[in-house]
Amino acid sequence: MAFINSCLVEAVTVNGLLLVTVEKSGIRKLIEPMVNALPPNSRKAVNRASITECITEKANKFRKELSEKFKNNLIPSKIDCGARKTRTFLGITTQLISTQPKSPWKIQTYTLACKELSGSHSGEKLKEVIGEVLGQYGVTMEQVITVPTISIDIEHLS
Repeated sequence: MAFINSCLVEAVTVNGLLLVTVEKSGIRKLIEPMVNALPPNSRKAVNRASITECITEKANKFRKELSEKFKNNLIPSKIDCGARKTRTFLGITTQLISTQPKSPWKIQTYTLACKELSGSHSGEKLKEVIGEVLGQYGVTMEQVITVPTISIDIEHLS
C-alpha cells in the first residue's frame, strides 16, 4: 500500500497530475487490482482524501527535517512577490550547502512557500505572512538573510 501511495504522491507532486485523476475510471482500473492483491488487513481506500493525507504527512516530515537543518543557523533566503492580473503571489526560497560525509559540497535549493496573497499587500501584511511561513520551519526573522528582488506585474510586460 505504501508503494502505491508513494507512486501516486509522486505523480501529483512531481509530475503535476491533478488529485481528481486518482478517481477517474482508467486510473481506478490500474490501482484497484494492485490494492485487491494486498492482504485484507493492509488495504486502504485510494482517493483524493487519502492521497492528500499522504502528501500532508510527507510535507510535515520534510518541514521537520528542514527545521533541524535550520536550527541555530543563519538562513539565506530569497523572498519575492509578483502579480498577474488580479492575483499576487509570494515566494520564499532558501539555499543550503549539503555537507554529507565523503561527498563534495552541494548547494541545495528549497522552496519554502509559494502563497497567493489576498487583501492588503502592506509591509506589515507581508511581514506577517513571511513570519508564518518561516515559523512552520522553526525559523525566526533574526535568522534570515535576504536577497532583495523586484516585484513586477507580468501583465504589463506583454
